[in-house]
Amino acid sequence: AAFPWHFKTLCGGERPLSVATLADLPLGAETDRQSAEAMGIRSMLTVPVHSHEGGAHCLVIQALRDECAWPAGYVARLSVLTGVFVNALIRKRIEEARRVGSRHEDLLESVGAILWRADARTFQATFVSKEAEAILGYPVESWVKVPGFWRDHIHPDDRAWVEALSSTAIREHQRHDFEYRMIVADGRTVWLRNIVNVLVEDDQPTTLVGVTVDITARKRAEFDAAQLRHQVTHAGRVTSLGELAATLAHELNQPLGAMVSNAEAAQVFVTRVPVDLVRIRATLDDIVRDGQRAGGVVHRIRRLLQKQVLE
Repeated sequence: AAFPWHFKTLCGGERPLSVATLADLPLGAETDRQSAEAMGIRSMLTVPVHSHEGGAHCLVIQALRDECAWPAGYVARLSVLTGVFVNALIRKRIEEARRVGSRHEDLLESVGAILWRADARTFQATFVSKEAEAILGYPVESWVKVPGFWRDHIHPDDRAWVEALSSTAIREHQRHDFEYRMIVADGRTVWLRNIVNVLVEDDQPTTLVGVTVDITARKRAEFDAAQLRHQVTHAGRVTSLGELAATLAHELNQPLGAMVSNAEAAQVFVTRVPVDLVRIRATLDDIVRDGQRAGGVVHRIRRLLQKQVLE
């Protein structure tokens, strides 16, 4: 705003702009002249800075005591020197970015994670970190160059629901997190966890950026724990059935033994002459009571195994 003529002139070209005296400014640079006078500037040189990140930049030298003619050789040498400094800054920034990227890669490798980027419409990978080869065995180039590589190596039992879940989440621009199985290069099946962010441009999903973590060890531990719980539960059931069988045998042996004894007694009474019908009838009554007692035991066991209030 203070030097609009300088700004417009520099944006329109790439050559340095020198003002030996404020009187040399053209008629259209009245605002620039007033700003320079207010700041005590007698003369100024502005050198554009090329190949610099963050928009247009320039190096400005201002003479506050005396006017300066800014010789062409001086301006040329200053332009070269400015380029050297700018290139040094760019190299430093690139090296710093590489160091940061290296630290990030080391972090991802230490946790067994794969960093990747893919097309949101085709699921085709455009970048996969080298940890993919260490975890899954396939060359990194295969992910990028072979169409449908990721989809084709999902476990057949998981492929349909993984594609459906991913498509829905992408369509709704939703971050999604899911666990699934994949077939690796040596034929094994591994468990993976995908954490996926959907990048949107003009309200359209364009890119997927995600992290994939190998959770096979965790899944194996969960499976082993489930197997152990099953074994403990089975052992508990076997113990309970053994106790129930012992109780049932004890409760039934008494009435069954009494029934056998009474039946043997009735056989003896039948062979006697004259037949003692009174004692036979009493014996048969005992057999009936013992049979009912045994039946009651079975009935109570059945009630124990049903969902009802027990007395």
